[in-house]
Amino acid sequence: MLSVFCALIPTALLLEYWPPPHHWFYPRCPIHEFLGVLCPGCGGTRAVAALLAGRCDDAIRFNCLIVALSPLTLYCAALQAYSAVRWNRWRMLRVSPLALRFLFVAAGVFTAARNIKDLTW
Repeated sequence: MLSVFCALIPTALLLEYWPPPHHWFYPRCPIHEFLGVLCPGCGGTRAVAALLAGRCDDAIRFNCLIVALSPLTLYCAALQAYSAVRWNRWRMLRVSPLALRFLFVAAGVFTAARNIKDLTW
C-alpha cells in the first residue's frame, strides 16, 4: 500500500506543477494522432490535472467521462486501501459483467457524442 501512495503523490505533484496543456512530455493519444477521432480517454490527463487544481468546469470540458467516473474510482481505491490496511493484503476487485457492459456502452456513447459534434458535413 505504501508503494501505491509513493507513486500517487509524485504523480499528483507532477500534474499540479507541470500541467499537461503547457508541457511537451505528456504522451499524445495515438488514436487521435493517426485517426483524427477523440477516444474515450482523450483529455483525461488534463481533466485529472484540472480536478486536482479545483477547476471542475475545465475538467468537464476536457473529459466529462473521467469526471463522472472519478467518484467511483475514488470509492474503489478507498475500498482497496481499507482492505490493505485492515487485512494486510490486496483483494481482487470484483466487477459484475453487467457493470462492465454498462461502462463499455457509456464509453462508446460518449465517444460517439464527442466526435459527432466535430463532424463537418
